[in-house]
Amino acid sequence: MVKKKGTFFQKLEICRVCTKLIYKCKKSYFVYMLLSAVLSVLKIYWPIYYMKNVINGLLGGDIDNIVSNSLLLVLGSAAFWGCEQLLEQKMEAINIVLVSCFEEELGKKMAGLPYELQESAEMLEKIELALEPINKQNVLPRFVNNLKDIVAELLIILFGGIVIVDLRIEFIFLILVIVSINSFLHQKAQKAQFNFYKVITPINRKFGYYKELSQNYQMGKDVRIYEMSEYIINKIKEYDDESYRGFKKLFTKIGLCQGSIAANIQLQTFAIYLYMIYIMRKQSLSVGDFTLYVGTAIHFANTISKLFNSLIEARQVTEYLETYVELITEKDRKTPNTEKTNNNIDLARRDINLVEFKNVSYCYPGKEQYAIRNLSFTINKKEKVMLIGANGSGKSTIVKLLCRLCVPTEGEILVNGKNINLISDSEYMDLLSVVFQDYKIWDCTVKEYICGKNEYNEGKVIEVLKNIGLYEKILKLSMYMETPLTRNFHNEGIEVSGGEGQKLALGRALYKNAPIVIMDEPTAALDPLAEYDFYEKASSLYDSDILLLISHRMASCKLCDKIIVLEEGKIVETGSHDMLLSLGGIYRKMWETQAGLYNGSSKMESLL
Repeated sequence: MVKKKGTFFQKLEICRVCTKLIYKCKKSYFVYMLLSAVLSVLKIYWPIYYMKNVINGLLGGDIDNIVSNSLLLVLGSAAFWGCEQLLEQKMEAINIVLVSCFEEELGKKMAGLPYELQESAEMLEKIELALEPINKQNVLPRFVNNLKDIVAELLIILFGGIVIVDLRIEFIFLILVIVSINSFLHQKAQKAQFNFYKVITPINRKFGYYKELSQNYQMGKDVRIYEMSEYIINKIKEYDDESYRGFKKLFTKIGLCQGSIAANIQLQTFAIYLYMIYIMRKQSLSVGDFTLYVGTAIHFANTISKLFNSLIEARQVTEYLETYVELITEKDRKTPNTEKTNNNIDLARRDINLVEFKNVSYCYPGKEQYAIRNLSFTINKKEKVMLIGANGSGKSTIVKLLCRLCVPTEGEILVNGKNINLISDSEYMDLLSVVFQDYKIWDCTVKEYICGKNEYNEGKVIEVLKNIGLYEKILKLSMYMETPLTRNFHNEGIEVSGGEGQKLALGRALYKNAPIVIMDEPTAALDPLAEYDFYEKASSLYDSDILLLISHRMASCKLCDKIIVLEEGKIVETGSHDMLLSLGGIYRKMWETQAGLYNGSSKMESLL
């Protein structure tokens, strides 16, 4: 866990975590970093030293000395520059790998968070704050280059200090005074930039949403029919203008700081020359020695300035990475599953006898009102159960809890008498086939969508496509099972209708053939005939032990064994269709209200 915000130890901890992750991703980076640091020292002091010898040779008329030192100067400098450029390219390639590695690490951590946290606006913004610097502000290359620069600068200062202290130790203090002014100005610029980042990130998230909306061809129909183009453009312009005003203010402040730094550097160089002329006259230095000391002093001063800036930059980078490190070091809040294997023998496929909710309550994070309260019900083997109720009555929350996407605030959910939170992830997810109300069609092939991660069985896929009524259409496609389900990346892709998409989602659940089947509004996009056919065949198609359905279509209730009626998160009625009608309560009122909307024109409607 990251230590208290803003402390020195917290920033060290952020550096430690990120350095450890870099080492885990690419150990070779640290070898390249050390080699690059050594080359940085040689690249600076090699020319200075041999230039001193060349100048002394010129003044003394020693031609052999001039030639040999000039040759060493040129060959050494060329070799160091060439090797450094090679290392720079290798490190640039590593930077790309590191970005993917850091994203993957965060993805793994987010996969371990409870689903309800991932849905919250607060968590979404936190994830955005963590990824924004990595994806858009090159914070990782800045971090790794910063590490390299600090090591190189320390070596340069160490070597330069040894040379200068031999001349006058007070000279170092003069340089430090001048450099400290630059460091102060640099810190002001960095602070302004970071403060702006915290403001611009939420703006960029909104801007990115509307920009993506304007480029999403699947939204084209809505945009045209409801004339939303002007609204979207105005939103983009609004956030664009807000960004521009912020950047203008930021760059003005940074420009003033950088201008002052540039002027101060010239003052620093002038002071060094002036001081060295004084020393030369007082100590009778040779011209070559004068060149050596001036060159060393200038690089020494500039490098101290760079080191201070690198340390300020390191502090700044840790602030950018603070949210990222906070997320990946946070204690895993995933559902505990301490009993994983030995006690789950009776949960083998095709052996689910009972699903039970015992006094289950759930309240979404950040909410005061419970979504469901003190629910208790059972689903027996081979029992087809329907949940019904008005929007917000708790139906989808029950599905999320049973799928273990959320953890009950109170109570427990049992499968064959075992708390589902004590079953391992792989074992429990293997028990579920689910069709969600907000199912998604991915950019993948027909085969990949139906099979998911399972091994491809063509005969089984064909059988599934026939059962959901899509085989004839897929058979006519030029790419057959390899046909992409969108046109994002392939012209041969297809754009499925809402009903076809829902059938594919049903087919995916059918292919998995799990013992617990859960369907949240599985027929909302189907026509009445297809819906009737689905409910009539549901029990035979899905060879499951447990079948839990949610639907707003009251006619489908007549085909279920048990109906659970929900109102404001509580169970108000339970029973068969005929039993609930005879009670004359909420169910009967809902039934009669919806029955009045039909004219008996379809097979499905005739049930009413």
